[in-house]
Amino acid sequence: MKKTVTFVFLILILIVFTACTHQTDVAIDYGSSQMYSDEEMKAAVNVILSESKHHNINKISYVSDAENIKQHDICVKKGYDNYSECICFHVEFYIDGEGIISNGWTLARTQNGRWKSVFSPW
Repeated sequence: MKKTVTFVFLILILIVFTACTHQTDVAIDYGSSQMYSDEEMKAAVNVILSESKHHNINKISYVSDAENIKQHDICVKKGYDNYSECICFHVEFYIDGEGIISNGWTLARTQNGRWKSVFSPW
């Protein structure tokens, strides 16, 4: 009886720790940018990963500098004009019953501040 209880307890602990792990198999394509350094893009991707840890993201790709300029104009029109910079990524994720979904993810920040999501797929 004691061995059974111990075994069940270990299985429960294993399930809890498995459910709480962060997704590590995400393909990330930083592309090239004249606007943002690798460190700035990595900081933005870290925000995406931290906000999406319960979703099955397959791939994150930097869109382009030109798209980010357009996205900044959209941010200003939506009332996010207190932000001086926007960065946009293309995100692919899996949803049970629907398959792979693609969507944009936009983050913004004040000059040299921290990235904050202003648009995400969820």
